[in-house]
Amino acid sequence: MSSEYWAGVATLLIGWSLKELSDKLRLRREERKPFARAIADLLEMRHRLLSVSTALAEIKKHLPIAPDAEVALRTFFHSVFPQAEDLQRRYNEAVSLVAGVDPILAFRLRSKDEFLPFMQRLRPLLTAANSPRPFVVEIDDKLSRSFIEDLEELTMELAKAHGMVSWWRIRKRLSKPQSLPKQADELLLLLGKGQQPDTQAP
Repeated sequence: MSSEYWAGVATLLIGWSLKELSDKLRLRREERKPFARAIADLLEMRHRLLSVSTALAEIKKHLPIAPDAEVALRTFFHSVFPQAEDLQRRYNEAVSLVAGVDPILAFRLRSKDEFLPFMQRLRPLLTAANSPRPFVVEIDDKLSRSFIEDLEELTMELAKAHGMVSWWRIRKRLSKPQSLPKQADELLLLLGKGQQPDTQAP
């Protein structure tokens, strides 16, 4: 057989191999999309919870807060802090897509979007039952911390499945401490000064 024949065969094989590789890469990109969507929603849930705890911690630096007031503030912050519209719907759609790639991971992701609504229902129940307010605060803290740890673990698993670059970026992001906007911190500082007694002579 001539060299031209073998050159033609080699060209066909190279073309077929490149097409197979392109198809696999395209399939891989499609499989990664639901992981990216679920990561974004988990980060949104985590951000909301940490924003509340960070705001309370900053207030406590400047103002004394009684347990009764802290319970009310937690409820207030959870009601006014921004929340992505249709978060639960988007999250459940993403988890359903993840199930097509990794059903076990999808099973672990299910119902994570129910935590915030659950806590919004639990606080009034504990308050109505005349539970001691320090107990209500402690329960809220423990449940929230446990849930945040679970979110971070799942987020890292999703990031690893999405790719090593995503894993590194998410790991770096999760390691950063949560902070309030500068304007909010300045307002809290002013409030704290307003609570301090005036020691100057009239």
